[in-house]
Amino acid sequence: HAWRDAMHCCNFDRIAKVVKENEPDILCLNEVLHPFARTTSSLSTTTYDEYYQRVRNNQGRNYPIDPSLIPTDEKQTFLYRLAEST
Repeated sequence: HAWRDAMHCCNFDRIAKVVKENEPDILCLNEVLHPFARTTSSLSTTTYDEYYQRVRNNQGRNYPIDPSLIPTDEKQTFLYRLAEST
């Protein structure tokens, strides 16, 4: 899962909510960007928005993810946070 919806907007919170509500015994995600997370720094937020704008414009294929969007701490990644929140 690329942590975005059909409009290419971050949907991490919605994913976590649905998983939590359904309490699955097993969860399979397809096309997971990992390690990946939206950070709170303004530089990373701008970079994140620019990346998703490229995806919206069909220019995201083979576009390298900016290193500022790759957390150095595993606990900051969306996948880790999803596991912890559910």
